[in-house]
Amino acid sequence: MRSLDQTTLGKAHRGLFVKPVEIKAFDAIVNYPGFERSGLALPADTPCWCSPVQEWLSEYRVYVLHGKMLGFAQYTGDYEWYLSEPLIAQIRTMIDAWPDAPAAYAMDVAIAANQQLETLRIGDSNYGVVLNGSVVLVEINDGWATGYYSDAISPREYAAWLHARWMEIVHE
Repeated sequence: MRSLDQTTLGKAHRGLFVKPVEIKAFDAIVNYPGFERSGLALPADTPCWCSPVQEWLSEYRVYVLHGKMLGFAQYTGDYEWYLSEPLIAQIRTMIDAWPDAPAAYAMDVAIAANQQLETLRIGDSNYGVVLNGSVVLVEINDGWATGYYSDAISPREYAAWLHARWMEIVHE
């Protein structure tokens, strides 16, 4: 079982994947010896999420607009792996599981490299099952904070995607 725990940079164990609680406070990174001297100048009490480093076969950015998959692109990993229809169906299930999602967001998903059944544990709750060859949710990025991947969607689609989220933000 892998876990996702909230702590601070000063208490985060070395070798864990750390990501800021505050959006865009720093780039997510593996916490290595000397990280605190890396030039980020972040205080030890900076809140962060920590999890064990995971091995993925490949990772993808999926653009979602009004609850529908707009497009996707592989951005790292083994290009022999691709999103087949059964894997795309798993992504659609993830999208459908969030009915009150923002109008536009991106999901980073991965194909897991492990061979074992694994449950994602966040705090005291279990949230998902990971199987070899299954798609795993890595993170979700709000539409206002997500870059453009030209292999995923067209510039016109990206503009419409950004516009949908912007209109939602300014009218909330």
